[in-house]
Amino acid sequence: MGTFDDLYTDVLFQAGSVSIKLSEPVQKRVLKSLVGDTSLCYYQHIRLKPGFIQKVTEVIQELKAGGISPEIFQSAINKMESGPRLMEIGEIYLDYERYLEEEDLVDYLGAAWSALISMQEGTLIPDRWSPLIVDGFDDFTPVQIRILSQAAAQIPELTITLTGEPDDRVRPMVHKRFLRTRKELKDAITFDEEIYLDPSPRGFLTPSIRDLERELFEKDVRKNSGDDALSLVAAPDREGEVRNALRWLKKWIVRKNWEPHQTAVLFRDIEPYRSFLYQTAEEYGLPIYLEEGRPLIENPAVAALINVLQIASPGDEYLAWREVIEAWRSPYFAWKEAFHNQDAKTPIGIEASDAETLNWIARWGNVIQGSDQWEEAFRVLLSHEREEVQEDLRTAFPGTTTSRKEIEGMRRKFRRFVHRLQPPEGKKTYRTLVAWVEGVIGNRSLEEGRKTDLNMVRRVTNGPEVFKERDLEALIKLKQVLRGFVWAERTVETSSVSYRTFIQELRQSIEEERYHPSQWKKEQGILAADVVAARGLHFKAVAVLGLGEGEFPATVDEDPFLRDNERKELQDEFDLPVPISARSWEAEYFYETITRASQHLLFTRSRIADNGALWQPSPYWEEIRRHVNVEPEILSTQNRPAVKDSASWGEVSRTLASYPDAKELWREFKDRKPELADSIKITSDIFCQRYHCSQYEIELHDGNLKNKGTEFSELFDSEHIWSASRLESYKKCPFLFFTIHVLLLEQRQLPQEGLDARQLGNIYHHIFEALYRSAGEDPTLDHLLENLPRIADSVLDAAPQREGFRETGWWEQTREEIKDNVARSVSVLETMDPSFGFYRAEQTFGIPGREGPALVVEGPGDDYFQLRGYIDRVDRDSKGRVRIIDYKTSAPYGFRNQAVREGHKLQLPLYAMAAEQALNVGPVRDGFYFHVRHAEASRLRLRSFHHQGKKGPREAIKVSTQEAWKAIYGARQGHFIPRVPDMNCPSYCPAADYCWHYSPRNW
Repeated sequence: MGTFDDLYTDVLFQAGSVSIKLSEPVQKRVLKSLVGDTSLCYYQHIRLKPGFIQKVTEVIQELKAGGISPEIFQSAINKMESGPRLMEIGEIYLDYERYLEEEDLVDYLGAAWSALISMQEGTLIPDRWSPLIVDGFDDFTPVQIRILSQAAAQIPELTITLTGEPDDRVRPMVHKRFLRTRKELKDAITFDEEIYLDPSPRGFLTPSIRDLERELFEKDVRKNSGDDALSLVAAPDREGEVRNALRWLKKWIVRKNWEPHQTAVLFRDIEPYRSFLYQTAEEYGLPIYLEEGRPLIENPAVAALINVLQIASPGDEYLAWREVIEAWRSPYFAWKEAFHNQDAKTPIGIEASDAETLNWIARWGNVIQGSDQWEEAFRVLLSHEREEVQEDLRTAFPGTTTSRKEIEGMRRKFRRFVHRLQPPEGKKTYRTLVAWVEGVIGNRSLEEGRKTDLNMVRRVTNGPEVFKERDLEALIKLKQVLRGFVWAERTVETSSVSYRTFIQELRQSIEEERYHPSQWKKEQGILAADVVAARGLHFKAVAVLGLGEGEFPATVDEDPFLRDNERKELQDEFDLPVPISARSWEAEYFYETITRASQHLLFTRSRIADNGALWQPSPYWEEIRRHVNVEPEILSTQNRPAVKDSASWGEVSRTLASYPDAKELWREFKDRKPELADSIKITSDIFCQRYHCSQYEIELHDGNLKNKGTEFSELFDSEHIWSASRLESYKKCPFLFFTIHVLLLEQRQLPQEGLDARQLGNIYHHIFEALYRSAGEDPTLDHLLENLPRIADSVLDAAPQREGFRETGWWEQTREEIKDNVARSVSVLETMDPSFGFYRAEQTFGIPGREGPALVVEGPGDDYFQLRGYIDRVDRDSKGRVRIIDYKTSAPYGFRNQAVREGHKLQLPLYAMAAEQALNVGPVRDGFYFHVRHAEASRLRLRSFHHQGKKGPREAIKVSTQEAWKAIYGARQGHFIPRVPDMNCPSYCPAADYCWHYSPRNW
């Protein structure tokens, strides 16, 4: 038993012709090198693109499969006057063939051609190939037909099997390609006998499948019953197709005690289904063998290696923070044991927990990428330039003793890490660069490697068994790719390249490669393949997926490089066997697909396309329905398989959760999986409670922690010091308050360039404070505007370091915008009410370590609460009455009287109370928020505030105090039930990912 490739090899060996055979990756590298050296005009701008090399490879393969030499091809296109588009393809083909001849190399199709020439020159086929039976083919290349013709003349017995019918029963729709192949063979070879096997028994097919095969695409049909041999499922989407197909196959495997390899799942295009296949097969405990293999780039070990190699590559991704953190987290590298150079006395020393510390440093220092930004973050963190560094450390690592000494240790580890990944400088040979990468991958034994090796192979070997074989196969394939670079360099005279170029080429090569995890043997797993790859194979049960319009039959596009009108001319005028690129064999493929199964056949389609539109069924789906009396099963996302049909415990649990009253099933399930059953019951009860209980019945699992009320009353007792923002957050949504101020969760801010809202607000506050503090008493508008540029520049110069943001190219424009906003705001503030003049800035109360006691607000009985805060600005008139102002960078929208009445804006009235009672600066006459980017005061003014017929600051303070007490009593009682604010939930809510009430804003 052998392949055509085995036959070529034996014939060439018999002829004494031994050449090195190029693998496909090396073949592409050879072509890329030759294209780079060929003078091109038409394809100049795309000559080195991977897609161009791929298309040129395909055209050359087509020509060689037809036995068309470069000289013949060039002669034909010269006579066609086709222009530079085809002429340049011909030149590349000629250069490629000349190079192979000079270097004594052959590619796969070249081996076929060489074997044919040897046979024509008298080389005999070895005896082991006689008699010769050619089985499982429905198509042959012209070269293969000529080889079979030579074989027929040499050996006494040649048998070729083909699909088809006698001439009087020809079926053009399903036999067109088979008839063409049969004609080509009969034109080339004189057969002694043509035997038609009796098709009537078809004993290996069940009656329903047999009838379908016999009548497919026929005009006059009779509907057969279909029984349980044929099934149709219209699933909601591709994932639903995969789940139903694998569940269906598992049913037959279990019920009939079949081996998994006796079943298959077939696609016209497997790519959109691939990820669903992996996930579902793992959930169902089914072994899957993908005929085409898994993409090498998707293997976790290979992906981790590419990440590390790109980190070291100068450019956009050089030491990018996210990639660096991923590298430190990766279990595939021996960061702890490896040394950064051969002479080092100390290993790199990165521990598993160090990645989180480095991640915090990156976010704290706004590290985007590059060694300069990392070093700056470490330098600032280790200096005393920011007062809050030590507080930040305690916040980032609660319960730990992280110190500056430990941060210094992190910096040393980081520097050793960077040094180890420093690639060879300048342009190097591929062999040198491959050797550098091999040092990262390492070998199985420590003794074989250097002390700087990162020992990926050894860590995979010593890692979890469940991943060991998968990752080893991927690394072996990767090493083959690397050796291909070295081989290509030996074969082709290539110039040295930079490390960056090498990594780009390596990634491209890896993206084209696939591997087979050895734990999924072909003879053990369910075959998952394209329908073309499954031709000639037989299974007991087959699921055919993707019978949607445009998918099966697939759309066939014309080749843009060698167009069909040119192919037709090459055929008609020059008798060259160049196939028409847009010719479709979809009907034959479908016919072959439905005959792969002998007992059970399932067809599925998606009702919803990937873009969310309704997906119409394929014509082949309708053809099946025309033949069989089987109604498709229409499924939605709400459908759950019956417990007896479930293929995993996960499906069982989801089904039971949908039917909590199925007591017998629950008892059986609890006996089999007690812990899982308990978890499902608790979860089901929680959901039922959330969806069916009234507001007054809400319990523990929806924020009502009244049974923990004692703990919260102690946590938020009279000694607790509140802030206005905390009270407002409770009034906005009690669960938001609980998440931030009780659970102490926050949204993790990623490093970013430029300013965020908090940093921008701080800058405005610092400028206003410095400007008015330096102006002295009774400053004039002219004096303020005169000093503003100097003071603003001083604050802005220090802002990146002080606030911890990274400057962008827009920073200079932002500076000018800030100064302009401040100037306009100062002008408005100094002229809007001449009776008030600046008195004090940044008045603190209740802030630890600062002047000013907390505001004490008395309540019922002996109860009270305390408040802390910053009053941005206090103005005073000639009678000693004050006006308080709070700067805001936000827009004025929402700052109205109603916001105080609803408890959403409590800060201004409570600060007015603090100004009078805690700071004793005088009676408050007025107050407002001032929106500095708009240079206007809010519509909310304390002097004009009115409620229930009363007006002024006293009424605003009274209302805000009442609302504050409501928030405090709610927190003390454990009332944290989520509530969606009027404008929907803020995007910064830390509970956004898990709060079932979360409703994002649409703007």
